[in-house]
Amino acid sequence: MQLDDADKGFSFIREGPLDMRMDPDQPLNAADIVNGWPEEELGRIIRDYGEDRCWRRYARCIVEARDAEPIKTTTQLADLIYDNAPREWKKRRTIHPATLVFQGLRVEVNSELDAVTTAIPQLLPYMAPKGQIMLISFHSLEDRIVKRAFLKAQEDDTLDPRFQVLTKRPLIADDEEIEANSRSRSAKLRVLQRMEPGQEPSMGRKKNKYAHLRGKSKKSSKASGDDEGTNDDA
Repeated sequence: MQLDDADKGFSFIREGPLDMRMDPDQPLNAADIVNGWPEEELGRIIRDYGEDRCWRRYARCIVEARDAEPIKTTTQLADLIYDNAPREWKKRRTIHPATLVFQGLRVEVNSELDAVTTAIPQLLPYMAPKGQIMLISFHSLEDRIVKRAFLKAQEDDTLDPRFQVLTKRPLIADDEEIEANSRSRSAKLRVLQRMEPGQEPSMGRKKNKYAHLRGKSKKSSKASGDDEGTNDDA
């Protein structure tokens, strides 16, 4: 898996080059951004894609550090963020302070949100009646895009056959799955189905077809809904 490959630079668990490219042939990598982009752009990435409240602090410390010497490795960046994280943040949070910074950089390097936004509309015309799209997202920005795209497809009455959202709320992992795979803690699954010709989607309070599969995780209790008022503004 690419995210576990130290040479790809996605993880700071092991030292590796600050790369983060899914496609090794693309020119832009994380080191280019960290060492060359303006402080304002670094802040935007950490704020919008990492959703980190300390984005100003981290953007500033990156610029100050790179002025002394280039930031070349994953552990170098992770240690820098950790050293500059607020003390109270370290006490409250269970994840490493650099986690969201790395997420933001990865999203920017690979244009991940653009890929999600364009892929869903391209898939819809090829779906057969009763066919389903099941999409798993790993952070709220992706989940928000998927949710809105699925609802837009369901509400489009110019399509025949129509579409129906089968997951009123996203499915999440239960404690057992999280224990076996810690990355599943942030995963959310949504399902969209193409209907039979002439059928109309239910726009009311239709029972979630996959509700029985919803994870009952104490660790993920806040993620079991649509995050209204927190991570999802839809």
